[in-house]
Amino acid sequence: MTAKTKKIIRIAAYSLGGVFGVLLLLSVAVALFVSSEWGQKKLKDFALDKLQTTLKTKVQLDSVSIGILNPSLELYGFRIDDLAGEKLLVADTLKAKFDVWGLLSNRLEVDGASARGVNVNVYKVRSDSAANYQFLVDNVSSNKPKSDGGKKLDVKIETVKLENATVSYQVRDSTHLNAKAYIDWASANVADTTLKVEKLSASYNDYVASVENIEADWAKKKANIEDLAFSYRGMSVAVGEVSGCYISQELELKDVKFAQKGKSASLASLSLHTDGDMKHLKVTELRYKTDNGKPRRNKVNPRRGAFDAGHLDLVVNGDFKVLHLAPDSVSIVAQHVDLTDKVAGFFVDPVTFSATTNMQTATVKNLHVVSHSTVVDIPSVRISLPVKGQKFRFDGAHVSAKTILKDISVPFAPPLKNFTTPLTLTTLFSGEANKMWFNNVVVKTTDNSLCINAKGEINDFNKKLNGGRKVHVLFHVTNMRSTDATKMKIIHHFIEEKKSLSGIMHAMGAIGYKGSLEVGHHYQTFRGTLSTELGSVTTDFTMHSDTKWLEGKAHTQNFHVGKLVKKEGLGSVALSAEFKFDISSKKSAAQLGRKHGPLPMGSVTGHVEEIDYRVETKVLGIKVGKDLTFKNVDCKLDCDGHKANGLIEMKHSHVDVSVDFSFTDTKFSKENLKYTPHIKIHDINPFKK
Repeated sequence: MTAKTKKIIRIAAYSLGGVFGVLLLLSVAVALFVSSEWGQKKLKDFALDKLQTTLKTKVQLDSVSIGILNPSLELYGFRIDDLAGEKLLVADTLKAKFDVWGLLSNRLEVDGASARGVNVNVYKVRSDSAANYQFLVDNVSSNKPKSDGGKKLDVKIETVKLENATVSYQVRDSTHLNAKAYIDWASANVADTTLKVEKLSASYNDYVASVENIEADWAKKKANIEDLAFSYRGMSVAVGEVSGCYISQELELKDVKFAQKGKSASLASLSLHTDGDMKHLKVTELRYKTDNGKPRRNKVNPRRGAFDAGHLDLVVNGDFKVLHLAPDSVSIVAQHVDLTDKVAGFFVDPVTFSATTNMQTATVKNLHVVSHSTVVDIPSVRISLPVKGQKFRFDGAHVSAKTILKDISVPFAPPLKNFTTPLTLTTLFSGEANKMWFNNVVVKTTDNSLCINAKGEINDFNKKLNGGRKVHVLFHVTNMRSTDATKMKIIHHFIEEKKSLSGIMHAMGAIGYKGSLEVGHHYQTFRGTLSTELGSVTTDFTMHSDTKWLEGKAHTQNFHVGKLVKKEGLGSVALSAEFKFDISSKKSAAQLGRKHGPLPMGSVTGHVEEIDYRVETKVLGIKVGKDLTFKNVDCKLDCDGHKANGLIEMKHSHVDVSVDFSFTDTKFSKENLKYTPHIKIHDINPFKK
């Protein structure tokens, strides 16, 4: 190496050493500058000037701290005001750790950013005005530098943490919108797309919600939430845990509770999971309870069933196979569902069916319902769902059932407790949101000794009227027939067998009926014709449940009363009658201000068009008889509950015969029954030919 070369190397080494020395001195100087109180004040003033110039509003900053060896920036006591001078953003501490050397390659890598004690106050003066932060968006956008075609800064943030943060939003006009959210602690890892939140609460006017813990992974599209609570004006919902994954379509709910005045619900668990190629949905102990604060209906009236919509305690369990699950279509098979209300004596186990829906229509097939010995089957029913202006409707439900009515006696009809005659039912069932139709109704016994053909409809069952349901039921019995034996058997399901009553009912023989049943708001009307082997009777009567009156009329052209009551000599009768009776109980009678006695209160007005009677006697041991026919006999009876007063009157061209009578009980003893006969002779002229 020549002397000249060595000299050049020596000069270069001294020069580089000098440069590094200068850089080192500059680094020390910068470190001393930014770590000194004077240097940090200069940096704070510089930052405030730049921020206030850019944002065009008042900005406050208590202090700034910059780390050199471990590059970081910390801001303390940071505040931004809105144009009205109110606090818009307040933060106790803002921190960021970053890789300063990355800036040399136009890359900013923030290892960690955090904020503590953050309070954001957003509001609108009116619902149609701009929010108080809008000026920030406008100012930042207007100050954004124009692109010079150079390489953009690549910003990468590793983690973000938030602690003790509150965000509030208000609309200060008549809408009085007021919302607030609070996060105790939250952490988001941008690199692995995970989020953790502890103690999140939010409110929106009367809505209040809170979550104890949230863990989410956006890349895997799964989340887990613990202790979720929601409330609104006396209604509350609480969820112990909910977890799920959108990709695998799995969901699990645990310990769900709902409460509102007069009703509550709970769910032990709901699980949607994948087993091989098949998804399964399992519902465990879904419980729904109601309490209207009133006594159970069957305690007020023991003839009512124990099932009471105001006192439900219904528990549902279900296992479902999910064949297809998509946002716009679902297909499931109910493998086993059971419904129980132990207090009401209501048990349905099992229920099975399959269902598919495209979110506009649904089809249910092979619906099979079992309750004790009652079995109901519906092969298929199509349902139009109430979406996109479409009305709810279902049709095509061909219902077939085998039942023993005793099965429903405890929950619905105690008088059916002894009804053990097997029946079959078929009907075509359809309906919409406020109406149901029953066509081709056929009810019969297994041996066809009883057969009923009918059709009907139920209207307005979702409408309310005067605190009750405005329900209207109308059924037309097109034909009913029953043999004498089956008729007697069914009657004895309801009442104890008594010789007198059994004799009367048996005398009618086989019976038939055609007519209608109408049930409306506070009334029930029966119209029709009962045909028997003794003749037929047409009736039209109404029971008023609000006024507690039974009123109506009856008519027959030829009914053999003598055979009915087994009274020899008494023949057929043709009569018409109108009646009105009080059917109130002692309690309802007192409420209506009525007297109650041993007799039913009411009135009867009748007209006997014709009645046959044969009088027989023995003369010298020989039976002698005379057939008599009475026509145009008028009857009237009025009773106030304690005493009944009546009149029987038969008018003819020359002689009127009548009887006034009264009684106070139905024993008709000599002391009780009082009567006075009257005979009036008129229009007799002996000189008239």
